[in-house]
Amino acid sequence: MPAARNQEAKILEGDRKNPDVKIAFGDFAEAWFKDRDYAATTRERNAVVLNRFILPTFRAVPLREITTPQVRPRERLTDRFRKRPAGGRGLEAHGRERRKPGRGADWCCTTIAMSWVANVMISVDAADGARVEALSEWLRTDAPRRALPEARGVGFLKLLTSPETNQWGGWKHPECEVWAGALNHADLDALKRRVFEVSWREPNLVQLLVMDQEEGFFRMWMIRGGELRQFAPLQPNEEDEGFYQS
Repeated sequence: MPAARNQEAKILEGDRKNPDVKIAFGDFAEAWFKDRDYAATTRERNAVVLNRFILPTFRAVPLREITTPQVRPRERLTDRFRKRPAGGRGLEAHGRERRKPGRGADWCCTTIAMSWVANVMISVDAADGARVEALSEWLRTDAPRRALPEARGVGFLKLLTSPETNQWGGWKHPECEVWAGALNHADLDALKRRVFEVSWREPNLVQLLVMDQEEGFFRMWMIRGGELRQFAPLQPNEEDEGFYQS
């Protein structure tokens, strides 16, 4: 396994087993960058982004302490760097199509090294509560992680609607079973396969809602016609022009 992948596995396992382990972002980023199979011009451009915009701020910061709000200002800086006019060494100066904002130096592996959170909810019939508990335990101990399938465990689900721990507003207890969790680095395709494969007592009542990192609304899947189908609209999405009004 390449050096950076060893580092990443160590970091992710440390999150669960040894929170005292502190690996600086700079050490991880340099090992990660060396392992990238870049073309010469791409390596040069991404090295500029890494050294000019990212390492001066995050070099000595422990990976686990970096948060998304801290990263956003750097994302805007690298976006402006790529927008520079011809002669200014932005991406268009090289005749390249501009990519999605915030991907300089593969966004300097921050989306790999830091948290990558998927907000997940699942609604089921009351008779299927034990099956969700089993799904939650799979997420906690055996679920694969995106881009790192050899590492296992991404989080767990919690029942939001029990009479004892009801988290909903209103004057009555909700008459439904809704579980939720913030999953870190979850392989969402593996999660969807697992949900489909569960022997639900009432499969037609299962609703899986997922909002991945950098998405702005939940997508919904239900079991219909012998498959797990997405029912929330696919268009427009967050990358479409004019999706956000501000």
